Amino acid sequence: MNTQLFTFILLVSFLVSCQRQVPPSPQAQATLNQCMLCHDNKEMQRGPILDGLQEDYMLRQISKFKSGQRGAHKYDHQGELMATAIKDLDATEVDEAVALMARLKPRNYLRTVKGDIKSGQQIYQSQCISCHGEQAEGLKQFKTASLAILEDWYLLSQLRNYKSGRRGYHELDSDGQAMRAIVTPLSDQQLKNVVEYISYITLED
Repeated sequence: MNTQLFTFILLVSFLVSCQRQVPPSPQAQATLNQCMLCHDNKEMQRGPILDGLQEDYMLRQISKFKSGQRGAHKYDHQGELMATAIKDLDATEVDEAVALMARLKPRNYLRTVKGDIKSGQQIYQSQCISCHGEQAEGLKQFKTASLAILEDWYLLSQLRNYKSGRRGYHELDSDGQAMRAIVTPLSDQQLKNVVEYISYITLED
């Protein structure tokens, strides 16, 4: 191998290794710890565990909370708490904390939603698969979340929010409005069936 090429490869490898080993700033770690007060399983009343969720997706949702596209509906109490919690946080520290959260390993969770897997599969494959992927992994080109990572109780609550208009209500939230249009005709049992199927394909993966 050419000596210069070999030296270049070593240098790139060294730089990448150093970049991976850079610890988070104290401010970013503190912000992440603050987020984990709600996004962990240590409290009975909490938000969803987001470990391993796509960084770009989380940042878009934070932007929606800040702009009022999410969390401003009078009956979305959980969303209101989130909007309030991030209102005064430093944007750079939030970005860094989200990057840290995205690098965490997704967690297994206790399944609590019961539905009909076969019916859920039919709905998922006809209504959801084109945007969220065969394994509910989320598709970058459509900016969709990895549903496989999110807890089943949270998925069901958000589908109900779309159906009731607590989410997808804002005129600028185009993807939220698209979700609302898809979810609105479905019954609550059908929503449970879809969530049960997502849990099933996640366990099968």
